[in-house]
Amino acid sequence: MCKFHKDVARDIATDPVTGDFNAGHYAVAMLAMGHFRMEQYMPEMYHADGFVPAELATESAQGALKAAFNRAAMRSCPHAMQRDYDKFMPMVRDAMAKTAAQFDLTHEGLNIAPGKITKDGYKATCCAQPDPTINGPFMDYAIVYLFDGYDDAEKTMATGKLTLLEESPSAQHEGIRMATEYFIAHDGILPALQQLFEDTVVKIFKDAPAAVAEGRGYQETKGCIMCHDDERRDAAAPKPPKNG
Repeated sequence: MCKFHKDVARDIATDPVTGDFNAGHYAVAMLAMGHFRMEQYMPEMYHADGFVPAELATESAQGALKAAFNRAAMRSCPHAMQRDYDKFMPMVRDAMAKTAAQFDLTHEGLNIAPGKITKDGYKATCCAQPDPTINGPFMDYAIVYLFDGYDDAEKTMATGKLTLLEESPSAQHEGIRMATEYFIAHDGILPALQQLFEDTVVKIFKDAPAAVAEGRGYQETKGCIMCHDDERRDAAAPKPPKNG
């Protein structure tokens, strides 16, 4: 997934006092954040994952952000965005805590392999620096195939509203689907997540020119499944049943 989603999900899953990161909370938050896509706001920037500042600092990218302000009435004032964070982050963390009280959000309960998600929210690797856009096939499947409302049958583009399926096509994903369904059913959670997503998009885009100048961020990434990475999509796609 994109930095726009992962930054929010990571904050939801991180204890604000101890700094402890909960991979199960992160996975549920990631799936909930899958309701929101870059192409819903800036179709021309659907390929951007947010981790490469040079992609967002161009004149065309900054122009797309300005157009999105007009279309979606997105925030631009840093103080307003901080107020959003201070208001909504405690609320969504509380809803996540209530979800954890009702569902098993451990690795076993969600069918997530232990150690696969780092404290930064990236898929762990044995030695090399993790590509921040890679989630692994399990989460990639959930993020794409547990939603309805795509523009196309291949589920590559979603310029309109997405909704979580009422039942997972994959039995191993039903646990995370049910937990996410419960999480977003709490009053005001989806609007709160949407506002946090929008604010994060704006922050990352507006920070891009300075990030390029200071050499921050990544030079390139392999692309997340939302950004139409064919290799990732093929790995996550539902497989036909085996013969015999």
